[in-house]
Amino acid sequence: MAYIFQICIFEKLPNHLEALFNDVGILFIGQSNAQDFCKIQHDFKCQFQDGALQHQDIAILTASRSILEDASASLEGIVLICLQEELSKQQ
Repeated sequence: MAYIFQICIFEKLPNHLEALFNDVGILFIGQSNAQDFCKIQHDFKCQFQDGALQHQDIAILTASRSILEDASASLEGIVLICLQEELSKQQ
């Protein structure tokens, strides 16, 4: 199961999303996750628990499994190749 969250519309990080980010049982897979989580903490003035936010870069993961040759592929490119769907930030 996969989810994409757009949180720029919120003035405060919703409690249920903060709880999700603090759940040590969830692995976040995406592109540039570490930078995204730092920005979330900065913008929303929140802190995540130590050990939470386990994450893996999807480009490195797909390259290591020979799905893609290039570990610097964009998220949109990875979704297009792997899922045959276009990913738009406008949606």
